[in-house]
Amino acid sequence: MGSIEATAYGVLILCEARNMCFFNNLRRELDDAIHRGATFLNTAAPGSASAEHLWIEKVSYTSTAVTEAYVLAAQKAASSPVGHVSIGTPFQMDVHMAPAKMAGYVQLFRQTPLFSSVPKWQVWLSVFEASLFMPLLRARRLEVFPRKGMEKDKYFEIIPFTWTSCNNRSRTFASTSFLYDMMVISFLNYQADEFMEAVAGPAFLGNLSGLRRLIDGLFSAEDTAEAVTVNDTNDRDGSDSDSGVSMNGKESASENVAEIDMATQDAKQEEDVGIPLRRFVSHVLSHPSILNASSWDRATLRRELRIFLLAHVSQIEDNDRFGRDQDNAKIDRDVFSSATTSFFQWVRTTSADHTSCPYSFAFVSSLLSASVAGGADCFPSAREKYLAEAACRHLATMCRMYNDYGSLARDRAERNLNSINFPEFSRGGASNVDGADDEAKKAALFAVAEYERSCLDLALDRLEKEP
Repeated sequence: MGSIEATAYGVLILCEARNMCFFNNLRRELDDAIHRGATFLNTAAPGSASAEHLWIEKVSYTSTAVTEAYVLAAQKAASSPVGHVSIGTPFQMDVHMAPAKMAGYVQLFRQTPLFSSVPKWQVWLSVFEASLFMPLLRARRLEVFPRKGMEKDKYFEIIPFTWTSCNNRSRTFASTSFLYDMMVISFLNYQADEFMEAVAGPAFLGNLSGLRRLIDGLFSAEDTAEAVTVNDTNDRDGSDSDSGVSMNGKESASENVAEIDMATQDAKQEEDVGIPLRRFVSHVLSHPSILNASSWDRATLRRELRIFLLAHVSQIEDNDRFGRDQDNAKIDRDVFSSATTSFFQWVRTTSADHTSCPYSFAFVSSLLSASVAGGADCFPSAREKYLAEAACRHLATMCRMYNDYGSLARDRAERNLNSINFPEFSRGGASNVDGADDEAKKAALFAVAEYERSCLDLALDRLEKEP
């Protein structure tokens, strides 16, 4: 039998909800739920709430008088007529999510396998909940990475929904602060990926080792949040104040011009690339909750964040080598003939790290360490640590495979390395003959992605059974 007092709470909340204009699309569902709750309250045996105890904050209590008051209030609210619904109209305008746009999102998401069986009203509520985060997220959109010269970030409005919908679908009901932190990290991960490809890579063209040194420097400093300053060491009169050498001679002039050009280039790279990356690293490692996590989880996050950024450099190199392979190929231009590792090694290391999954998993672990675990390790034992990392690695590998499965045409157009470009997919194992077509290659990729999924499920099952 359900809780009488808790049902009364629910009826009162739903009665208030139907007075708000942004729930107009759910009026039928609200009325049905209120009717079911009121029917339960009306048919409940008198006095049955006398022995009912409810947890309120940190105590368990029971009060027949309080329960009866809530029941009477709920019955009154359920039977009262609903007048003109206008509450929330200005607020709805502020969140910049028009009803037609929300309806479009609901229709789109319900076409996906994940939400095809989820009731329409539940998807709609998740979209609405996501829209409440949008003003907060927009206010922070340019805090870390600049958007100059970037394409429109079409993914931005989808990010909050991915968190609210999965949270509601799985009945996890994680805290609002956790969802918000992960929404911010999610759009920063997208921005970091764009930034490394569109800004950092071109800025260090021909000098990717310099980009690696810059990234390593972000993690070698004791204070990763240290501000960046670019000093002009040259005097206004054109002399080199450090060397004390006059610029009158031709040889000295050419040497100093070269030094100035190099210093100017270094300063521009620092301004265009170094400063945004410093802000990114600082945001992640200096997050207030992260600072309260265990030393183990903080160290893991620091390590994985560095690997994540360096993986982008490796990916840029791989794309460049693959592009040269295409230019020089005489037979199959889709084969990564200069690959230095097997597909198995690449997809579990560089490729998996490039997805941001491992470092984001470490970020979540640190958040849970600071909150749920009270500053202790998120995964206390050696077995739990191993299984958690195994699950994360299988997840990252699987996600990269699924992503490549769906992005073959785009990667081919942009000359980016895709999983199926590895030689393994162009040999007899992908089909009965060499030179397997795209569908056969994608089928082979999907099969190994499903293998990674089975490994992920096994690791999670083992982890859940840990004492």
